Amino acid sequence: MSGLERLFNPKSIAVIGASADLTKIRGRIMRALTDCATAARIYPISRSTDEILGLKTFASLDEVPEAVDLAIIVIGADKVIEALEDCAARGVGGALVFASGFAEGGNAHAEHRMAEIAAQSGMRILGPNTLGFYNDANGVAASFSPIITEWIRARGPAYRPCTEGVDIVCQSGGLGFALHVRALLERIPVRHVVTTGNEADLGAIEVADHLLSKGGSRGILMFVEGFKNVDALESLAEKAAAQGVPIIINKIGKSDAGQRAAISHTAHLTGSDAIYDAVFRRLGMIRVSTPEKMLAAAAALAKLPPARGRRVAVVTTSGGTGGWAADIVSGEGLEVPEPSPALRKRLDAIIPGYGSSANPIDVTAAVVEDGGAGLGAVLQEVEASGEFDAALVIVSFSAPGRVKGMRAVLAPLLVARRMPILFHSAGLPHPENLEALDEIGGLYQTLGAAGRGLRALAGYGAFLAAREQGRGPLVPAATVDPGAPPADLLKAYAIPTPPVGLATSADAAAALAEEMGFPVVLKIESPDIAHKTEAGGVFLNVADPEAARRGYATILANVAQAAPGARIDGVQVQKMAPAGIEMVVGMTRDADFGPVVMLGFGGVYVEILRDSAVLPLPVGRDEALGMIRSLTGIEILQGARGRPPVDLEALAGIVAGVSALVTQTGDRFAEIDLNPVILYPEGQGAMVVDTLFVDSNAGVR
Repeated sequence: MSGLERLFNPKSIAVIGASADLTKIRGRIMRALTDCATAARIYPISRSTDEILGLKTFASLDEVPEAVDLAIIVIGADKVIEALEDCAARGVGGALVFASGFAEGGNAHAEHRMAEIAAQSGMRILGPNTLGFYNDANGVAASFSPIITEWIRARGPAYRPCTEGVDIVCQSGGLGFALHVRALLERIPVRHVVTTGNEADLGAIEVADHLLSKGGSRGILMFVEGFKNVDALESLAEKAAAQGVPIIINKIGKSDAGQRAAISHTAHLTGSDAIYDAVFRRLGMIRVSTPEKMLAAAAALAKLPPARGRRVAVVTTSGGTGGWAADIVSGEGLEVPEPSPALRKRLDAIIPGYGSSANPIDVTAAVVEDGGAGLGAVLQEVEASGEFDAALVIVSFSAPGRVKGMRAVLAPLLVARRMPILFHSAGLPHPENLEALDEIGGLYQTLGAAGRGLRALAGYGAFLAAREQGRGPLVPAATVDPGAPPADLLKAYAIPTPPVGLATSADAAAALAEEMGFPVVLKIESPDIAHKTEAGGVFLNVADPEAARRGYATILANVAQAAPGARIDGVQVQKMAPAGIEMVVGMTRDADFGPVVMLGFGGVYVEILRDSAVLPLPVGRDEALGMIRSLTGIEILQGARGRPPVDLEALAGIVAGVSALVTQTGDRFAEIDLNPVILYPEGQGAMVVDTLFVDSNAGVR
């Protein structure tokens, strides 16, 4: 078996530092292992006693009569490295290190040594500074968490191990086991809980990948502060998507892009957290912000099929609760559309006259009192119509026996369902009904959780559908030297710019302006000035040769005062572009994901509006259109208050062009800023009016 398999599914376990004292961590671990009745053989390693909890002790690993799959190391931090070296020398498959006081306490050297031991021996190491793991399928509770020990003692002899369920992978030990118990309370089956701690060797991504490889996962719940190897994130997500296993993630540590040193507007608008948001969306990973949202999504995705779209039918026996539910569902960005006349006619034949076939569909209590036959008929019509993608059913589960009374109708309906169906009760549900509903594959949620669950189902369904279609074509590499001037690169990738020239005298500026035609704009050209307007280095609406001469002199005077040490290459003369809607497109480099492309509303208010979208490269035209449509101000671009829609295809082409340009030029540019990019009415294209290229070695271009 691999080191990972031996660690998480051991046949033999040695507890180094074991104790019978249940007031100590070393004793609580022994109690958890023995209480969970694992089939693994347990070997306590201790010199202080001959027996612990009925198990013979051994003075060292040398005395253990078989190869050890998992060594649980429960000793002080100062002795851990020696113990790990001993384990590696004896062919132990995996080691679990609970002790703290390593990198988090300034002792990073010891963690580096752990990584070396793992790499040299093939023994995998979980921790340090971890709360361990729990494998429900084989009953290995390698943890001293009081939550898991109490759970094991309370579950009873009739408990059946979970072989199919969600897997929890958490860098935080306490939170990992807290999520486990909360999931169980909400009837979410849990197979594994793994807390990775400081991740000297094993990281959250590799653990999640291993659990996926075993099959049977219905979802991966992840809580992370950061990733050891972000490059592996895409392969993990692709593996999960291929199996139809959703990954629900909370990544903490949000940061403001303004805290990072940057030259361009682009870099100020692409904070690392925004990039993680974009990456998670691209990979189909469902990002959540609270434990409640994580569990709501996990319950829905683990038990129900993904939704084909965002249309929800609210089927209710309570008009008031149905209206409230409709508001909640709509607030999650879903639709609660009215049924077609044909469908309403069929529903009216089932629903009493004092009900309503509108959406919410008020079926009244009468369609429940008949053993659920009426409710089942309504749900069958709703699903068969193709007009809805999910249903939220509100029916009272307060009286015991309600679900059992409808079982004959609901059970086959839930087995045959092609769309997700969630249940809610306005009154407090009786535990018997929740148990009976769970037995027939039904899912009960509070209204808030149901809204979040439906949103997760719709989002994951949309991702799977888009994945089947592919990401669309990328812009191919241009036949131009990657070291060519930025102007040549823009032209090669069909990124439109106005006619432009460089003047080194007032007369040359006037001549260039006359040649390209008035009006023109004058701009300072300097590798030391990134923001020309702030330095007084821009002169607009130049209408004649004399104005061009005056503008040239004015710009040089302004810059001499604002930036006296700046190198001046001359003054750029550019044909002035007609007015339109101003956007910004650019590229910056992220510490985790490398080059990323950004677009947003631009102009002088770019950093005030902060309405932007970002994606790591490569980005094709289809994804660029998706970025555009994700902007909060998309209605402005689609035509608002009688204005014509702008040319979104042209903007998408510029975004894809920048992506391809950066891909071809490699590490040449640290940042690129095209601002403003002026958009014109649909079919009339776009124009890049100002550009800023930050060379990785030579400064601003």
